[in-house]
Amino acid sequence: MIPLQPDNLGVPLAEATWAYLETWKKPFLTVFGDQDAVAYKACAQQVLLDRIPETAGQPHRVLEGPSH
Repeated sequence: MIPLQPDNLGVPLAEATWAYLETWKKPFLTVFGDQDAVAYKACAQQVLLDRIPETAGQPHRVLEGPSH
C-alpha cells in the first residue's frame, strides 16, 4: 500500500524506506508502465530520480501499455 494520508499506519515504514534508499550505494534503475494508475504519474519517476543518488546515469524507462 502506498501511504498517502499522514495518519496511515504505513507512513513510518515508508519514511524509513525513503531514508534507506537515499543512502543506496548500488545502481538503481526505474521502469514504470505508463498505464499504472497507482504508482505512475509523470512526476513519480522524477521523485525517485531526485531522491535516490544511484539513479544517475541509468537508462530509466517508461513502458507504453503496462499497468499496475
